[in-house]
Amino acid sequence: MIRTRPLLDLTAGGLQLVEAAEASFTETLAELTADVLGGPSGLAAVQVLSELRSALERDQIGLPTG
Repeated sequence: MIRTRPLLDLTAGGLQLVEAAEASFTETLAELTADVLGGPSGLAAVQVLSELRSALERDQIGLPTG
């Protein structure tokens, strides 16, 4: 697997924004799936989905190009 170098480095403020966006995404996903994924196992599923999304974005898998 070939690793590429990032095109930019985030500032401390940028990293804080990313963390806030991750928290917001996880919270919204939990709210949207509460009826289907209620309880402790549902919260774990939401966390896994959030981490999967982050990994896919980080590795640019499934993102449009152009």
